[in-house]
This record gives sequence, C-alpha cells and structure tokens, in this order.
Amino acid sequence: MARVKALIRRATFGKSTCSNKFSSDLLEVCKLALNRAECTCTINGTALRLTVREFDLLDCFMRHPRQAFSRGQLIQYVWGHDYFVDENVVDVVVRDLRKKLEEGGS
Repeated sequence: MARVKALIRRATFGKSTCSNKFSSDLLEVCKLALNRAECTCTINGTALRLTVREFDLLDCFMRHPRQAFSRGQLIQYVWGHDYFVDENVVDVVVRDLRKKLEEGGS
C-alpha cells in the first residue's frame, strides 16, 4: 500500500499546487534544465545522471527558489508522509546532489 500511495503522490504532487512561473514539466534556471515529463536533467545540454531522490530534491529546490526548507519538509516532499527516514539521509542526498552539480559545471 505504501508503494501505491507513493506512486500516486509522485504522479500528482506539485502539479496543481505549484504557484510559480515555471511550466509543470520543464524547469530552467541559468544553464540547468529539469524535465519532469522525461525525468531528465541537463547542464549546458549535457545529461546529468541523478537518482530518483536527487531528481525529486532538485525539483523541489527549483520549484521553490530562495526558500529554505527544514529536513522534515524535504523528507515530506521527496519521500512522502508514509516513509520513515532518518534526517541524516537528507544530508547525504543533498551532498551527493551538490557534488554532481559541481562536477557538471553548475
């Protein structure tokens, strides 16, 4: 049941509640582009390989620029209500995402 709920949440979360200038499928900030429909991320046109959690975390950051999040809020956004995860996992995923973005030139 938890897997089904997570799939449903991922399919609908953010599409109707997002109130920013971006389309629901394509987010672009400077040279970084995130395509939700195709689940791809590019920097200057070069594909960046992200895990599902890294992709969801980057989506969260790009949809809410200049907004600070607590670890609990990020867990809720990326992992969902039904998923119990240690807050240190957020630190690890953020660190890995930063490393990949830096290696990609962003």
